[in-house]
Amino acid sequence: MYAASKIAERLATAEREFGIVPEYHSPEQVDAFEDYLISKDKYLYNDMGAPCGTQNLTDFDRSWMLNEQVLVLCDADYALTRYCFVKDEEGMVRRFSFRVAQRLLFSIICDLEEAGASIEIIILKARQLGCS
Repeated sequence: MYAASKIAERLATAEREFGIVPEYHSPEQVDAFEDYLISKDKYLYNDMGAPCGTQNLTDFDRSWMLNEQVLVLCDADYALTRYCFVKDEEGMVRRFSFRVAQRLLFSIICDLEEAGASIEIIILKARQLGCS
């Protein structure tokens, strides 16, 4: 899920299982698909006004969603940079992007996974580095 070789293995398994070749999308394409779903009234909403399901999906809609689910399950970097949002220092909610320290830690995790080692890391001053 972190190392490129492990991601490739998982994608190959998903390709065999679902019969699709997963296609990576940019954050802008993900946002455009979300806007499309909203504009075509494809969401169902609960009593609080939060989305709780979908309706009237086309085959294209279902295949896009399956593609994204497969990629999120197989590639942590893709999941983080497309579907995770954080509140920044100014209190603004924005899409996650790696800070330098986070990217370095992620690279170490990738290397550990590639080597088949357990991923156990103690990070001193993690909050100050943005790694907690």
